[in-house]
Formats: sequence, C-alpha cells, structure tokens
Amino acid sequence: MIEEKDPIAMELLESSNHLPMSNLSLNPLEVEALVQYLEEQSLFSAPAPDHDHSTHKH
Repeated sequence: MIEEKDPIAMELLESSNHLPMSNLSLNPLEVEALVQYLEEQSLFSAPAPDHDHSTHKH
C-alpha cells in the first residue's frame, strides 16, 4: 500500500514517524480471529453511556 501511495497508508506512515507496520503473515482464519478479539475487547473498554445525575448521587 505504501508503494502504491495509498492516502490512508501514507497518513499512517507519517503519523508513526515513518515506521512501517509489520506484516504479520496472518491467514484469513487468523485475521478473522484477531478482528473478533479486538471487537470483543472494545466492548469491555467502551466508556459507560452518560446518564442523568439529577436523579441520584454517587
């Protein structure tokens, strides 16, 4: 993607001090497992929704 000058890849490269992302050589099954893991982790780390503090005290 860098060789093709993909705009997103170039922006990420610039923001990472020109350190390219490592190729993890994952097969499609491993990629799916990784994406699923990241999605599950994001559920646990998502901030709690805002709620009305006028009805109770912490």
